[in-house]
Order: sequence, then C-alpha cells, then structure tokens
Amino acid sequence: MELAGTWLSDKAILIEANKEVSVVAFSSKSYTVGGTTVLPVEKLGNEYYVVTPEDAREEGLKEFVVVAGKTSATVAIKVKGKFRYKERTYSPGSTLRILLSPYHSFQLQSSDDLSGTKITSDNPVAVFSGHTCVKIHTGCDYVVEQLLPVAEWGRTYVVPPNPSQSNSDFAYVVAAQKTAITYNRGDVATTEDMAAGEVRKFEVNQRSPLYVSAPAAIQVVYFFTGAYKQDPLLLNIPPISTYCTSYRVISVDGYQNHVVLVAHSADASATTLNQKTDRTISWQAIPGTDFSWAMVTMRKPAEIQSAEHQRTPFGLLVIGFQSYAGYGFTGLCATPSAPPSCEDLGCQERCEVVDGQPTCIQGIISTCWATGEPHYKTFDGKTFDFMGTCTYTLTKTCDLDPTLPVFSVEAKNEHRGNPKVSYVGSVTVRVYDVTIVVVRAEDGIVRVNNHRSRLPISLADGKLRLQQKGRSVLVQTDFKLEVLYNWDDHVVVKLPGTFSGKVCGMCGNNNGDPRDDSLMPDGNLAQDAVELGQAWKVASESHRCLDTCSGACGRCPWDKAAKYKVETSCGLLTQRLGPFERCHATIDPDVYLKNCVYDLCLNDGLHLMLCQALKAYADDCQEEGVTVADWRTLARCPLSCPENSNYTTCGPACPTTCNDAAVPTNCDASTCVETCQCHQGFVLDANKCIPQAECGCVFEGLLHGLHEEFWGDTTCTQRCVCDAESRRAVCRRATCRDGEECRVEEGIQGCYPKSYGTCAAAGATYYETFDGGKFTFQGTCMYQLVGLCKENQGLVDFQVLVQNGRHNDELLASIARVMVKVYEKTIGISQEHAGKIMIDDQLVNLPYQYGNGKISIYRGGQDAVIETDFGLTVTYDWQGQVTVSAPSTYANTLCGLCGNYNGDVGDEMMMKNGQVTSNPDTFGLSWKVTDIPGCAELSQVECPAMMAALQHHKVFKAGCGVILQANGPFGGCHDHVDAERYFQNCVRDFCLFSDQEDAMCLVIARYTTACQAAGVTVGTWRTDDFCSLSCPPNSHYEICSQGCSQTCGAIYTPMKCLERCREGCACNEGFVLSGHKCVPLSKCQCFHEGFYYKVDETFFPTKQEKCQCQVGGTVSCQKSCPGGGEGEVIDGVFQCPPATLKACVATGDRNYVSFDGMAFNISGACSYTLTKTCAGDNVQPFVVKIEKVARQKKKVSGIRALSVEVYGLTLTLTRGKRGAVTVDSISHHLPAILSKGRVQVHQHGMGVLLQTDFGLVVRYDLLHHVTVTVPQSYQGHLCGLCGNYNGQRNDDFLLPNGQRAPNALAFGSAWKTPDVSCSDDCPKDDCPVCTEKKKEVLQKPNYCGLLTAPKGPFASCHPLINPTLYLQACLHDLCLAGGDTRVLCQSLQSYATACQDAGIAIEAWRTPSFCPLKCPTKSNYSLCTNLCVNSCTGLVDASICPKTCVEGCQCDEGFVFDGYGCVPKDGCGCFVDGRYYKPHESVLKDKCQQRCTCVPGKGLTCNGHSCTDDESCEIRDGVLGCVNQNPCKALRCRPKERCKLKDGQTKCVPSLVATCWAWGDPHYHTFDGLDFDFQGTCTYTMAESCGNDTSLVPFKVEAKNDIRGGVKSVSYVSLVNIKVYGHHVSIHRREVGKVRVNGVVTLLPVTLDDGKVQVFQSGLSAVLETDFGLRVTYDWIWRLLIDLPSSYYKHTCGLCGNFNLKAEDDVPQSGADLAAVVAWAEGWKVPEDDDPFCWDYCEGTCPVCEEEKKELYGGNQYCGLIKKTFQGPFKACHDVVKPQDFYRNCLYDVCMSDGAKQILCQVLEAYAATCKKRGAVVHDWRTPSGCRKQRVSSSVDVVGGFLEKKGNV
Repeated sequence: MELAGTWLSDKAILIEANKEVSVVAFSSKSYTVGGTTVLPVEKLGNEYYVVTPEDAREEGLKEFVVVAGKTSATVAIKVKGKFRYKERTYSPGSTLRILLSPYHSFQLQSSDDLSGTKITSDNPVAVFSGHTCVKIHTGCDYVVEQLLPVAEWGRTYVVPPNPSQSNSDFAYVVAAQKTAITYNRGDVATTEDMAAGEVRKFEVNQRSPLYVSAPAAIQVVYFFTGAYKQDPLLLNIPPISTYCTSYRVISVDGYQNHVVLVAHSADASATTLNQKTDRTISWQAIPGTDFSWAMVTMRKPAEIQSAEHQRTPFGLLVIGFQSYAGYGFTGLCATPSAPPSCEDLGCQERCEVVDGQPTCIQGIISTCWATGEPHYKTFDGKTFDFMGTCTYTLTKTCDLDPTLPVFSVEAKNEHRGNPKVSYVGSVTVRVYDVTIVVVRAEDGIVRVNNHRSRLPISLADGKLRLQQKGRSVLVQTDFKLEVLYNWDDHVVVKLPGTFSGKVCGMCGNNNGDPRDDSLMPDGNLAQDAVELGQAWKVASESHRCLDTCSGACGRCPWDKAAKYKVETSCGLLTQRLGPFERCHATIDPDVYLKNCVYDLCLNDGLHLMLCQALKAYADDCQEEGVTVADWRTLARCPLSCPENSNYTTCGPACPTTCNDAAVPTNCDASTCVETCQCHQGFVLDANKCIPQAECGCVFEGLLHGLHEEFWGDTTCTQRCVCDAESRRAVCRRATCRDGEECRVEEGIQGCYPKSYGTCAAAGATYYETFDGGKFTFQGTCMYQLVGLCKENQGLVDFQVLVQNGRHNDELLASIARVMVKVYEKTIGISQEHAGKIMIDDQLVNLPYQYGNGKISIYRGGQDAVIETDFGLTVTYDWQGQVTVSAPSTYANTLCGLCGNYNGDVGDEMMMKNGQVTSNPDTFGLSWKVTDIPGCAELSQVECPAMMAALQHHKVFKAGCGVILQANGPFGGCHDHVDAERYFQNCVRDFCLFSDQEDAMCLVIARYTTACQAAGVTVGTWRTDDFCSLSCPPNSHYEICSQGCSQTCGAIYTPMKCLERCREGCACNEGFVLSGHKCVPLSKCQCFHEGFYYKVDETFFPTKQEKCQCQVGGTVSCQKSCPGGGEGEVIDGVFQCPPATLKACVATGDRNYVSFDGMAFNISGACSYTLTKTCAGDNVQPFVVKIEKVARQKKKVSGIRALSVEVYGLTLTLTRGKRGAVTVDSISHHLPAILSKGRVQVHQHGMGVLLQTDFGLVVRYDLLHHVTVTVPQSYQGHLCGLCGNYNGQRNDDFLLPNGQRAPNALAFGSAWKTPDVSCSDDCPKDDCPVCTEKKKEVLQKPNYCGLLTAPKGPFASCHPLINPTLYLQACLHDLCLAGGDTRVLCQSLQSYATACQDAGIAIEAWRTPSFCPLKCPTKSNYSLCTNLCVNSCTGLVDASICPKTCVEGCQCDEGFVFDGYGCVPKDGCGCFVDGRYYKPHESVLKDKCQQRCTCVPGKGLTCNGHSCTDDESCEIRDGVLGCVNQNPCKALRCRPKERCKLKDGQTKCVPSLVATCWAWGDPHYHTFDGLDFDFQGTCTYTMAESCGNDTSLVPFKVEAKNDIRGGVKSVSYVSLVNIKVYGHHVSIHRREVGKVRVNGVVTLLPVTLDDGKVQVFQSGLSAVLETDFGLRVTYDWIWRLLIDLPSSYYKHTCGLCGNFNLKAEDDVPQSGADLAAVVAWAEGWKVPEDDDPFCWDYCEGTCPVCEEEKKELYGGNQYCGLIKKTFQGPFKACHDVVKPQDFYRNCLYDVCMSDGAKQILCQVLEAYAATCKKRGAVVHDWRTPSGCRKQRVSSSVDVVGGFLEKKGNV
C-alpha cells in the first residue's frame, strides 16, 4: 500500500483483535526500508507537530500523512514549507483544510523542510512523518515514524547514543507552547527558551547522549543519519513518564537487531531479558542524570522477546541494520508477567501494589456519568456520545450471584430545542421493590411508586435514602450504590467494587477494562454508540423516540472548536490558574473540555450550554471533595436562589430539612457543595427555604407539604391531607368522581377523566357544541363560549369568552379574540397580537407556564394551545378557529355557546335564563358578557348559490371537493372524522366569499387538524397554486410537523407539547422557535421568573425594575423608571410614567430644553456653551459646546460640531463625519477609550455616544440633535444654555454673571463663545413665520403628526418622553425648509433615537418609500442594532460597548463594523490602549519620534522615526505628521493635478476640465475629443468612475435615447440619470424646472448631502454640480454635456471614453466601422433598462411606441402598477419575483395593442398569480387598474369543469 504525491487517498488499514496485540509497520523495497511502531487508536489525538529530517539534496521530498479512523475528520494543517496541491502553490505559513472521510488519508510532500507544521483535527487522527529519500552520511533512504499527539508528550526525555555511529545524529525537540527547555550534554546543563511551535535540532553522538526536560510537554524525535552500510532511520523517543515495567520485543529476520535500554541507574541491574537477569549487560551512566543506558545485540532474530523490571519503569528501543537498510521501533509495553498480579488476586474492590506486592484494598468506588448532550463516561473510563431520546438502562445487576442486591438505573433522554442532540430528562432507580423517578425541573421533588414526595426521605427500612445535595438529588442504598441527578442534564452513578464485572448497561460492566464496555445483552460488542443504545433501550418506557439524531448528527468544525476553547469560554476548565485549578489533579478536565466545546458548538454558542458544562465539572469536583473557586462570576453564569437563602460555592451537603431523621447518620456535614443556603431559622423543603413551623408531615415514608392533598393508597380510595395542627396526615375514604377513573398518567397516580368533549367555532362563524349541535352565529360582541355554571365540589371554575370581529367591512365576521379565565389568571389571545398572548393585560411570548403546571400555554402547529392540570384544553389559531376540550367530569355543569355538555343535542341552545331557543341571535344575545361599541347580534347570511356550488365541488373535486376524494389526501380519514360536515362548511364559506380562496383553505385546514388528532395520516393537499401556506423566515411548511421540542423554551424548562402530528410551519435546520419566529440557537429568548423574552427585548418584572434579554440567554436588570418611579401596564406593555426630562436637548433649527424641562427657542447660528460646571468642588469639571451651521435662507441650521472638554482632553465631533473623533486636534477612529477608560466614545446607530465614568453622557446624531445627561450629583453645579439643573424652570435663563436674562435672545447671546462671529437671531426673510394653515397640514400623520399618533410607531414612547418638543421642532424645521422630506426624516429620527436611548421599544417607522435609510455594502437596516457589540472592538472586549440598541445599519452575517463600514472578521485592525487602528494603518507618535503600524493579529508594531531637516512635526487635518516647509512638496497629487497654495493651505486641483457631449442625432464627443455617431435608443452609460483609486468619489451618468417624428434612423437624448453620493437624480425630457430625486419629482433648485450635490436651472437647461467638479447639463430636449475634472484621468469609462487624453482608443477603429461601434456601445447598455422597444441598431422595421404612449402605459393606471413601490399592490412581491420582465412585457403588449384593457389585465393577472405561487402577499390591483373579476350573483352553471357565473359582472 503506497501513497504518491500530495493527494487524498482511500488507502488505510484497520487492525482489530479480541485480545491485546501490538503492531509495527514495516515497509521494504530494494536497498530501502522504513519501520514504525503503530499506536493503538486510543492513543491518537487531535493535535500534532510534524518533524521531517533535513538534508542537502533536492531529489527527495519531506512528507507526512494524516489518516482518519472510523470517524470522519476535519483537519487543519498550518504548513511550514512551500507546497503544491491541486495545481495551486501554497506559501509557507498557509493553512490547508482537508475533510477526511473514514479510513481515508492525506499525504503532503514538499522539498522544503516541514518541521514545525501544526496539524489539528476535530476528531482523533494518526500522523506519520518522514522523507522519501534522505541522505546525510550514506546512501539515501526512506524513513518514516508515527508521531505522538501533543496529549501524549512528556516533560523529560533521555536520548541514548548509537555506538555504531561515528558521526553525529540529530534529536529534534518540539514545543507546543512557550516554554524553557533544559538539556544536558555531559555534566553541563543549559536552559533555553522555546516558542510555541518551535523545532530545535541537537547533535547526538556516541560520546554525548542527550537529556532534555521542560516544565511543559515537549516532543523528541531521533534521526539516525546513517553510517557505513547502515541507512538512516527516524524514531520517536518516549518520554520518561511513559516508560513501562514490561515490554514485548519485536525484531526483524535478516537484520542485525539491537535492544537499547534506558533505566534508573540504581535499578538498572535488576532489568531482566526473557525473565532472566543478564549480568553481561554493560550499563553506562548518562552524565548529569541518574539514568544509565545499554545496548544489547541479538545473536539471532527474536532471541530477546521480553524485557521487564519488577518495580521500576524503564525505556526500550529496538533498532536493526542490514546492508544499506535500517529500521527502528519504539518499545511496545506489555502486561508484566511477574506473578502475582492484581488480576490474579481477584480483589473484590481496589488493588494496589504495596512494597512491591499487589494488595487488595477495600472501598474503591467506580463512577459513570451522562452529561450534556449527552456525553457518557463508563465505570471503566470509556467516553462516548449518544443522541438517542428513548429510555435506556445506564446500569443494572447482571450477575446471577444471589448475594448481590438487584437494582437498575435508567435514563430517559429528550430533545431541547436542537434536534441534533439530546439530554437526560428523567432518571429512574429501581431497588428494593421501590421505583424512584426524578424528573427534570421538578427541583426538590421525587416520584416514589407513582406518588410525589419532598426530600429527604428514608425507605425500605432505612436501606434506601434520598436527599437533596447541593443542586442535585442523591439516591443512596445500604450497599453503596449512589445516584446523583441535578434535575437537569447531569446524572452520576457510583458503584462499590463488589459489583466489579457484575453489572451491565450503557455504563459498561465495571471490570476495569474499557475495551469491553460496549457489550450488549447478547454478549457481543456494539459497533457504535447507536447500536449500544438500541441494545439497552427499555422497550416499555420508550415510545415516539429515536435512537440517533433527527437527520444527520451534528459535528463541530475545527474553527468553531477553537473559538470555544479560549479561556473566556470552555477553556476556563483547563486554565492553569483558573477556578478549577485544584481539581485538575483529581479529575482530568480534558474530557469535560471536549464535551463543553461540542455542546457550545452544536448549540451555536448558547451561553446556557457553557454554564451547564462548567457546572458538570464543578459538581464532579466537589463530589470528590475538591474545593472549587467562584467560576460563575467569571463565566457570567449567575445562580438564582429562592427567597430566604443566599448563594454559596461551599455550603453544607446535609442542610437542615423538614425530615432530618431521614438523612443518613454518616452524612458528612462538612462536605462542601455549591448550593443556596437557607437563612438562619429556615429549612430546605422542595427546593425552597421555609420556616421550620411550616414543615409538612411524613406519611408511609414520603414527605408532604403542609395542607397538601394526596392519595394514600394505590386504588384512589384513601384521600389524605397534611394537617397543620397535628403535623400528621389525616385520611378519609374517597373515590374518583363520575367520569373519572384511577390510573397512572405521566408517572403520577390519580383520578383522571375517562373521556373528553369538544366544542368548536370557526369560519364565518360555525359553532359545534359539546353534544354535536350546529349553528351559525355572527354576533360581534363578547360572549361566553363555555364556563362552569353548576358548582360542583372539586371542579375548578373557568370561563372561555370569544369576540367576533369584522374584516374590511365584510358582512361576515370571524372570532378575533379569545379570553380564558382560570386560576385567577386572565389569558387573552387575539388576531391583533399574532404569535403572542396576554396574561393579566401583559403581553408575553410563548411558551408560558403558571403554578407548577396548573396552566401551560404553547404553540402547537398554527395554534396557541392552553392546557390546565384538570384537563381543559383551549386552542386558537389567531385567525378565527377556536376549540375547547373539557373532561368528562364537567358533564352537565357547563353553559354558554358550547352548550351544557349533557349528551342531549335537543337543549343545546339553552339561554342563560334556562329557556331553549332556536334563534342563534337570541341564543347568542343571552350569553353576551361585554358590550363593545358598535357591536350587535346579526342574522346569519345564506348563500343563494349554495346548491350549485355544492354540486360543482362534488362533481369536479375542485377546491372543497378535495375533502371528499376517496383516493385523495383525506381518504384514510373518512371512517374516523365526518368529511361531509366539513365539506358543507367549506362550500358555504366559498359561496359567501367567492373571491377569497382563504375561506376554503381554513376549513380544509380544520379537517386536517381533526384527522391528525384522530391519529390518521393525511396526505399533502396544499399546492403552490392552492392554499399555499406562507411560512415566516427560516421555516418551511410540513404536513406532519412534530418539532414541538424544537423551541427555545424547551432549552430552559420542560414544556407541554402536542406529540401528535400537526400541519404547520417547522423551523429550518439550525433554527428553533422563539415566540413565533425561528431564530438561530444563539438568539434564543431568555427565561426569567416564568416568562420568556426575545433577544434585545426590554421588560419590567416589577414596577421598579427594568431588564433586557441579552444574546446567550442572560438577563441584565436595573431600576426601571427615572428617579425610581413606578410604571404601569398600558395596552399590554409596561410603561414608565411621564417624568421631567433629566436631559438637556438641542434639536433642529432652534429648539432647546434645559435639564429642568424649560423649553425655549434660540435662532442664532453661533457657537454656544451648552453646559459646563460652574460651582462646586466635589464634582468633576467638564464643558460641552456646540457650533451651529451658518445660517442660510430658508435652510435649517444644524449642529456643525460638538466639543467636550473633560479630564484635560478636548474631544470634537463634526457633522456628517462618522467613525472619527478629534482628541486634542488628533483624529481617532471610533471607538476611542480615553484617559484609562474614564472617557468612551462610540459610534452608536447613526450617531455618536460619548460617556464618562462619572455619569456624563452626550449623544450627537452628527446632524442636528444633541442630548446631554448628567448624574443627580451635578444638581445646582451647572450653567449654560442647559440651565443650572436645580429642579426649577423659572431660573434657567441665568447669565454668566448669575443675573437673569430678560429673554431667550439675550440668554443665548450671553452664552456664545467668542471665537466665531455670527448673528444672534434670524431675519424674517431667512426664517419666515410658519402659517397656521401650513402647520395644520404638517401636523398630519404623514408629516410631523406621526410623532404624536396615538397608535403610531412611537406611541410606546409617549409616556416616558413627551413628544411635544420634538413635534414643535419638526413643524418649525419642516416649514422653514419648505417641506423638505429629508428634514422631516431627521426630525423623526431624533425622537426615535431619544426613545431607544431610554430603552423604549418603538415600532418600525421607515419604509422603502418613506425615510429609507441607505446602508453601506454588506449591511442592512435594523430597527434595533448595537454596532459596538458586532464590531472589531466588540470582538476584543464587548464589555466596553453601550448596552442599548438603536436603529442603524447592521452588518451581514460574517461581517463586523470597523467604525466606517462592514468588513470580514479577519479584516479587522488593532485595538490597542483604547484606540482603534485600521489594518496596516501607520501613525506617528511621541512628537513624530515613533512610527507605529497596525499588523492584524499581532497588534501595533513601533519603530524609531524622525522628521527630515526641512520638515517639522505638526498636526494637520487631525493627523500628526512631518510637514514640509514647502507645503506643495509634501502634497501628493494625482496625475493631471497640480498643487495650489492659498491662505497657507495647499490642495490638489485638476489641471484641466474635459467635456463630453451627446446631442442632436445624437452625435457623441468623448472627453478625449473623438467624435462619432450612434443611434441606439436604449439607456447607456455615458461616463462612470472606474479604476482602483478609492479616494475618488464614485459617480455614474446614464443617457436614454428615443426617436422622434417616426424617423427610426435618428435618436435623441430623452432622459439623463446621475448617480452620485448614494442619490439617483433623473432629468426627464420636457419636465422643465423639475428633476426626480430618488424617484420623487422635485422642483429646482435642489441641494443634497449638505451641498455636495446641487441641481439648479441655468437658462433653459438643468445643471447638476458636485463638490468634486462633475457638472452635468441637459436642456430638457436633446443636448447633454458632461464636464469632468482631470482628477479622473484614466479613471473613467463609458461612451465618453477613458479620459486618457488619447482620442484614438476611445471607440473601436475611431468610430469608422459602424458595426464595431454598435457592438461596443451595446456593451455600455444599462441592464436595468425596462424599455421593450429600444434597440442598439435598427435595420428594417422595428416596433415603435411613441414616448407619450410609453409615459401613459408605463404609469400607475397601467403597467406601472407592477413596479409601483409606494402603496403598490405588488410591492411585497418585488423581492420574490423581480418585476422588470413583467413590466417590459406589459408595456410592449399594451402599447402594441393600443392600450387594450384585456391585455393589461392578463399581464397583471399573470404577475399576481406568480407572486402568490411564490408565497408573496398581493394587495388589491383590480381597483386601480379597472380589471374587474366576475362574481357569483344569482346562479351558477357548471361548464367544462369550471364555474360559469351568470348575472351581474
């Protein structure tokens, strides 16, 4: 078996044996041989370092091979040398990733040295290293050696010499981590440092053996370089720690074989060969050590077969030579043959060697555990993973020895959110005829023989005891069996040595040999964990379960594994100085680390998994008596403790309880466990701390709580209660009620209903009562659907109410709201809050539980499901269908629209007064409970065409007919659920709502649910064209969805779940249900005090506390309302009361609010002191200033700059300048962490957040809005425009001298800064007064009125932040700016940001057509994002980030924010000392004496630097640099630019401006002066920026041509598009005085991006000018001119040429060849051109549509409807089905048919059908287009299989 080249191969050999064997590999060819010892698979590892011998020849190749075992492996190879693979050359340091299938290998060869190459893998692999033909001192030879994984390395090595070597050999020493090695050559010891991954080469000769040691593990490989007729060999040197006392010696026939021994000098002479002492061995001391070495030569092959020492381990190597060949083997350890052994003694328990003799030691305990997902470790130490979800035997007695107690321990596994993994959900222990079941989350409770009991308890005459130990239950027997289960995911079983080899199950046989732990009941070894699990499955306990993963099992890629191994994550387990350090010597943490990494990896980094993995190790350590330090704080895993207790890492294992007599007398109270320790005077009971006086009582060994009722026997004839006075159980005779029977359900014995009755209401609106009555009722008030009307002892009172609602003024209504009142809780479910529910007027997410299972609410398929512990079930689908299932115990006790459940259908319509009616309206009116404005009881509506519709559907099996098809999807259900009834309802709804397909779909869906509830398999009935179900993102439709465990809620606590099949939407792989959305596991909701909250959701557990759910499932809380005030629930949402603003605000053109809430206006456009410290020595001084934008006529004056002076720093933020702050005149990238963290500046949303350690917070949106907040300690210490902050508004207008200003104008003028001259006011010409008429318009909801709309997107913010100020600012600014929508959007944005900064969740207010936010590449708009957390600096330290989220642009998956845009995670720069540097950015520091460069991954590297003699170190434009005395000398201008000096400032200016034009025919003239003609009529790129100069502003100019007057050979410019600075400006022919900006028609002039783009009218032309010199002129008829500065020299392309000042290469053949010109111009055609009539060249007859007709038919009355975005009927479809093709076809067909309505309607119908097929929502398109649809009116005929409808059309 030979491998060749760098390639993958399927060549590998698997060797297995049923007895212990040793294996060596021997490869032989003529004159070359290679040999190696082969490691057993348990010795393989996941990390290796390669060693390849060096030589000076170039013919041979260094090589290594990686081999996978039975499990595939993802391998990462960081190669030291250069190599080629798959036609590609890789440079040294490259990382190659290879996926190896089972038993496949990958060989890599290179002429470069490969030593130091690092190999890592997610599963164990074997690695062989060597050389194809290495030559040093003799002929070249092949060498190979299997390398040891890093985990098998040691710290001390002895390299013996080779006596046959007259030259030098080499020893390679490799370090996996930074360490210091000490080596001896002779008596001299030398110590040297080694870096991680470094390879050091040492010479070894016959006079100088080598002794090497290090504090960290190292690898040593010996290279025999060859001697006379002895070719080279490569050999692992074993570390001293792996020396054995017995070896098998393997030698090779035909070779001179030698055994090399290394032993402790004092014990060397006692070494035996073939079990005999050989006195002839010549031992030689190794200088500087207490070791000696010897070489023994065999006189014949196999002469020596064993080497042994009775007590002391020693080292052994075997080498052999023949003519021009050589081999070497590392010694193969063997079982010592010296008698007696522990195995010979057959000890019952533990065996140890005492004074050289094996001795039986009593008391050994073996441990097996299952933890996490789940990972197993057997009694004998074998580890494996198994994902089955059935019940499995962990261990049980399997020996026939009658003296052994019989017991079994079983574990029931379950899925929790992730179907790829499972967890232990319950543990069952059977012993002494007692069955104990411990169920997840039933903390402090166990089930004993189907009865609940608290802890502790003593059973079986004290032979069986149960108690709570820390956070786990401990089950102990008198024969020392112990079972620990933490009520969550970690179970531990301990057995004494007396059971050695006498148990069986998943935990193995406990015989000390892990190799036979996979034994199945039939005595055979299982091939894998799945087969093992299937063999030990408990059949009677396993139903609806799997023995493997759902789908493919999850694997952890190596890069993710590395991510979770860091010390801030799973690496905490193995951290040398970490919280678990003391435990490492007792319990090896490596397997726990591996499990932890796996669990996090497969759960997308969910933080809960980390906490559970760390807790598993902590618990096991403490169980072994090891004290563990606080790990929860480091890992952010807080433990919530019950009332009257405190968390402690070291509490008593035997706390005081209500039943101390049951605690074993030998319980060690000093044992340390992590627990919640009860306060003095309280005792532990059912995981709570209660006063001793509230303890319950013991009955027949079980502990019950005070007042608890329970069954005292197994036949439900004795009912007991724990009496408070006597503290005894008082029992009475009792029986089950009528309709109940005594049985065990879900593990608990009790009285349970024999049957259930069901009532349903659905459709429009059909009721079916408990007793089978049917009627239609359309009342729109609130009615009692069902409730308890006859009080019956023991029956729980409940009430179910329903309210019908109308849709779109339809005549008929459906149920829009359901209310359930039970257990003093009011549960509301409504169409308004789809996917959510209301609990006592609080809006909450699903799932929800109350009262230890009294109420469970969860999502089942498309429904909300409410279940109670007494058997009531209510479902509602958020659309109109309700079902109520009541147990038979409620028979003849109920009333309401569902009837009385007495079995008599004749009295179903019994009214509240006891009389029976036949009128549904009268019946409904009697059960009305609440009047709603406008509600009424309406007569039912009949369909005139009902009989014809029934006949149609029956005959043609269309629509509703699918229900009746015998061979259809419901055929198997007809015998179980009445199909005719559903068919009738379906047709009736179809008849009433003939234009609404959903009416049929809802009824068919109800039949689907009924069939599936009956256990019938339903076929697929939905299609893309019929009743297609649109699923939310990250989910898909399934006819049989059973993923009820695939929810976030299941991760935290057991959830109720309909196990049966249900139709609905199921989350895609990798996603789980969070509320009503499918999210990645890492974005799972938080579970807090019984409620679930979505990630980033803010909530209020109490009136004084505000919390936020954070990524990873953790919750962060703080005081809720400002000033500690209490909030209240309004419309289901907790809101704080309106409070006086504690912030100072400057917003818009002139609006200000002081700290004390004084609102005022200052129209001056000056620089002002906003606020500063003016008094008080005990506060940190600061100054905040703003500089307003210079006043322009009818323009809003924003804030040009904001500066903050604090801690000796001056920080300046500039308008529009994102990503940067100037600190003492030097520009810093954001974020900037300054003054040792005391000042932090972050990009936050679209603005900047500055905060200090003393509580000053400044927010600036970089436009026109600033808020400043300060702590209360600054009250009375401030001055400036923000006032004195003393709680009184009337004295805020204080001047700097302390006197009051007469008015706002004088006040503002007094606080101006003197450095800028400006006007204090704004003249009326520049700032005209807004008329009341204008204000009235602007106050509407489509303008500023959106801020105050009661049900608008900001309504949730109104109680906390009064919108009045923002409304006034919006009205003023918008009026001043003449209704500029940009100003409106900025005003709305200011309020939105203020709300989000206060932690208020607002609704989406932007749309694609209203205030859209343009995001940079690789990002998208998000209403709630935190840039810092998902930024380059957030990757380094997310703790510095702001805690709130605001609207902004969120980077796409895999990208992070770098302060300016989104970059790949590996594209981040350096974050050093609080300052961020871009990758490879260079800066000068220390007065230009240092140049520092950011090297990604390494940090900042600095070198000395100095300015030249003609330079000085200065700050220019925020940058410290060496500035030349000649400014132009330092300026680097582009080609065709020159330096211009003005007022001491230099800048590059273009040396020329070139012009391109298109006009007339049209004739074209390029920038370089070439003239050509081209008559194409499409849209073409005239000029756009090209090239790689990223400092040039990108732009694009397009021109659309058309023909005029019917002359097809001549075309003219009719449309010009300019795209620049993210804007799209269109200039259309004949639209004189107007342009279209981003699709909106706008009157000229127009200014964009603060003047960067200006569009105005000059003469008879529209002119667009930019700040970089681009000028576009179009005369609205036919003449287009483009002026471009020479800064774009060689950086343009398009029909205007390349601007290289060479006309000859602008157009092919200089425009002489017409065909070449057309072909070239066609390449510049704009792909988005949607004109179906355009051509590049017309030869012959070409279709023509006049421009006027194109304008008409392309408008919103015709084809334009397809493309219309704002309120367009197809808008929601645009991202699903691109509208361009349909629009082009529509325009062509309609124009060619001269506007035929029929053609238009056909195209629109086609687009609508395509959209619906793809799941997109389509709104009414018929009304605006005039395309009417035929409706059923008076009769229906069946024609050709379709309904032909007669009557009105």
